[in-house]
This record gives sequence, C-alpha cells and structure tokens, in this order.
Amino acid sequence: FSHNGTIFNQEKIKISKSLLKKITGSTDSEKFFLSCLSGISLKKCSAVMFRNNLKKVVKHIRKNTDYTSLCSTFSNGKYLWVLREFNPKNQKVINLHLEKYLTLYYSKCNSEKGIVVCSQKLNTVGLDWVLLNNHELLEYNLDSKKSRLFKI
Repeated sequence: FSHNGTIFNQEKIKISKSLLKKITGSTDSEKFFLSCLSGISLKKCSAVMFRNNLKKVVKHIRKNTDYTSLCSTFSNGKYLWVLREFNPKNQKVINLHLEKYLTLYYSKCNSEKGIVVCSQKLNTVGLDWVLLNNHELLEYNLDSKKSRLFKI
C-alpha cells in the first residue's frame, strides 16, 4: 500500500471495530488503508470484493471529508490496484494547481511481462505512458498480465 495526499477530518473515515485496535499511529494513510480492509474477509477476499469495497470507501471519503488526494496503490500479491483520486474542490489543490502533481501513469512493458506505475513519466525507451484520469482505478492481474480500468 502507498498513499499520496491528505485526508482531513480523519475521524470521519469508517473503520471496522475489529481493525480499530490495529491503529498504531496517527496518519490519515493508516486510517485510509484500514478503512479499505474493513468489511472484507482478507482470507476470502476476491479482486471484485476488494475493488467494490475500495469504491465504497472512496465514495464515503468524498462525501464526508475534505481531502487533497487518495492517489494510492494496493497489492495482495495477485493483483495490483492503482487509484488516481484527487479532490478538484479542495482549496489547496485549486490554489497550487495540484492536479498536475497528483498524477499516476502506467505502462505495460514491451515484453508484456509486467507493468510499470509511477507518479511522473520516466524517460525510458520503449515505454508508452498512459495517464490515469481522476476518479479512475487500474486493476492489473499479476498472473494473466491483463489490466482493466474502472471509474469510481
């Protein structure tokens, strides 16, 4: 898991009671991560279940908090999820033009053996970069090497 951004009003992030005791720090990132794990069984969680839960968490945060960005990556060893989500209504995002900073790009390797994800395009020969749109989730299956895009 990685997260770039700030979630204000952290107390409004929903975390299941069983995971509340796992909080060890005071960061919004930790609470965001635990919220994404809330409501799912980690041992029985499918890609669809995680994706749907992530959508639900993002929509809750959008509706109930102010945030700059939820740009993040998640992986369970079988899938990689890459989320580009910034708040175009946040004053810091507006004043500092952060939509140009809060980017996530991906490129499939020429050999089709994998995918590269980064926040800024790398100047690498043979990689064609695709910018994720705001409110977009990339799901990449590490076994099949297939990717899918979802709007959140």
